Amino acid sequence: MAGYFYSGRGLYQTRLTTVQRIELALTYAYTDFITAEESDLLSGWVMNRLHLFKLVQEGQYLGVIADLPRVPRIVKEIEHRLVSLEGLGHYRAEPEYGHIFVVNLPGSALHLHRDPDQPDGLHVRYNCMVKKPTQGGLSIYGDSVNDPPELSLWRCLPNRYLHGSTAVEGGQPRIILSMGYIIPHHEVT
Repeated sequence: MAGYFYSGRGLYQTRLTTVQRIELALTYAYTDFITAEESDLLSGWVMNRLHLFKLVQEGQYLGVIADLPRVPRIVKEIEHRLVSLEGLGHYRAEPEYGHIFVVNLPGSALHLHRDPDQPDGLHVRYNCMVKKPTQGGLSIYGDSVNDPPELSLWRCLPNRYLHGSTAVEGGQPRIILSMGYIIPHHEVT
């Protein structure tokens, strides 16, 4: 299938699959935002370069995409899909990290935190579940726990809500592609 389209709410067509918007607690997600093949390509690339990532805490790694060598072209394609699907107009990259990969190995969790406010806009992150762990690794958002499907993309307002994840269990890591933007307040719904 060629291309994709945005039709308000409901179904969207991506290159190889149908994307559906689903509601989560305090946010929403798009199912099947990336394909299984894209997931395999990205997760293999990430795990083969984990030694280049920053160790944040035991079992948790962060890779700033702008600082990593030879990032797969598919990352830019995923970003283009996101910008088109969400209808992002005026935006700039989030200044501290921009786009990142976050890897949680079994036994680790993303600590609960709230990101700082930005004076010129709202910090918005779109998180793509590249690989979902066998168990755990659920998204904590505000007072809720969400279970976004593997291959999905969900929106996070990290300066409005406390967020993190539950501990990863089982043999498979949790791999997130997180794309960060500063969007003018009047453009965020």
